Amino acid sequence: MTATATQTLTAGTLVTCPHYRAGQNLGPARAVILGPFGDSAHLVWFYPKGPARQGDEATVSITFSKEITEITGTLADLSQTTLRRIITGSHQFPDAHTIWQTASTLRARKRAARHN
Repeated sequence: MTATATQTLTAGTLVTCPHYRAGQNLGPARAVILGPFGDSAHLVWFYPKGPARQGDEATVSITFSKEITEITGTLADLSQTTLRRIITGSHQFPDAHTIWQTASTLRARKRAARHN
């Protein structure tokens, strides 16, 4: 699904957008929205690239709505394995608490359904 300017993107939405580190565009990458950042930007975590962190090896950054090229789904669409990586990678990053909580709940539900 292609992103449009009129869509409201909430925490837990999976997107594709450019990953910038130290001012360099590393190319498009998968990310999860952690929350809004002002009126036209979002705090995103490029979860396949490691635990949520800022600094020299940042996997969390800000992206503007117009930079989001694709909306790929929500946390509910992810496998148990990916949810476990998200739980592990987000538990120590304060701005990722909502994602951690949602991923934990979804993984528990998927595990229960699998064992029933």
